[in-house]
Amino acid sequence: MAGFGELLLNREIQTSCSRHRTLAERDSLGGTMSTEFTIALSWPASSEALDRYRSYVTSSRVVGPKEGDPESLIEAVRNADVIAGGYVPAFLIHNAKRLKMVQVTHAGAIASRPMEPDHDQVYLGFSLNLLRERGILMGNIHGNAVLVAEHAVALLLALGKKLNQVDRVVSGGGWFPFVEENRSITIQGSTVGIVGLGSIGQEVARRIRPFGARILATKKHPDAELARKLELDFLGGHEDLPRILQESDFVVLTTPLTRETDHFIGERELRMMKPTACLVNVARGDLVQEVSLYRALTENWISGFASDVWWFYDCRPTSEDFLNIGYFCPVPSRLGVHKLDNVLVTSDRACFTNTMEADYMKDALENADMLARGETPRNLVDLDILY
Repeated sequence: MAGFGELLLNREIQTSCSRHRTLAERDSLGGTMSTEFTIALSWPASSEALDRYRSYVTSSRVVGPKEGDPESLIEAVRNADVIAGGYVPAFLIHNAKRLKMVQVTHAGAIASRPMEPDHDQVYLGFSLNLLRERGILMGNIHGNAVLVAEHAVALLLALGKKLNQVDRVVSGGGWFPFVEENRSITIQGSTVGIVGLGSIGQEVARRIRPFGARILATKKHPDAELARKLELDFLGGHEDLPRILQESDFVVLTTPLTRETDHFIGERELRMMKPTACLVNVARGDLVQEVSLYRALTENWISGFASDVWWFYDCRPTSEDFLNIGYFCPVPSRLGVHKLDNVLVTSDRACFTNTMEADYMKDALENADMLARGETPRNLVDLDILY
């Protein structure tokens, strides 16, 4: 079956849709040769949503494709200065002749395969080499930091109190026995290790501090003033990861996925953790080696695991519908990690909140609008280090 990009490009050749659209329709899609700075969405938003999005910018117009109209996606980006979306395939960039920036609507620059970032695959999202070759900027957002941090703390608390295990037993009509291995962990007096003290990691630290836990963290470039401000008990560099793993009762992964962090939590690292410790992942599934994690959980190297993010497998979409180009496989883990009793799972929903649109879209569109005003966007990704 043809790939998503090939499918749309073939349709574009076969159908000259622009000849059959009125000027008003074409303007709504971004199809005119307007010189006004244009931000094109990579997904079809409702007219109500578009009105809200337009209220977030002062120097740009915001356009998007039509629902159920694949060709209108090409038309929307044709004269765009910025394409905004979670994943922006290379074929869209090729069709955007005056593109200046790709605005990603999430925190991480990439979703999967940092060692092979230039494959034009639907599930990967975009080609970094193409951006470099054309001198196109990439922006991301940090408006999701509080949302993800809250979710991380919820997962941490649930694991510590064994709520997932208790719920399974009690909801099935049983009684969770009062035996030594079923004791919960008191957050007060425990040690929480945060791996990756970026925007999300900092918000996790702020929310953990009132519980009275000892907080350790790593950051690529440790900042003593930041450590003081957050009242951390220790802030080290990546080389201090072993200390974090060995001393922590809870390890929270909030680091971006890069060439350095791709599958960097493996057997060696998991065996460093206490057998009573829990691992929480709200960053990227591919930070953790799946096979090693399965062994750690079934052979009692660690006590528990909670995750909102899952592994990317080399899957292709089974639908030609351009609105159904999801990058996930049908199951979170091929090994069944999500089915284990000592695992708590959610489905990439940390940011699916009542404030999501304002936290995400306002941040993304304001960032892109800064470029329209000739300013340097506040959130730019370094394409060499991938964050």
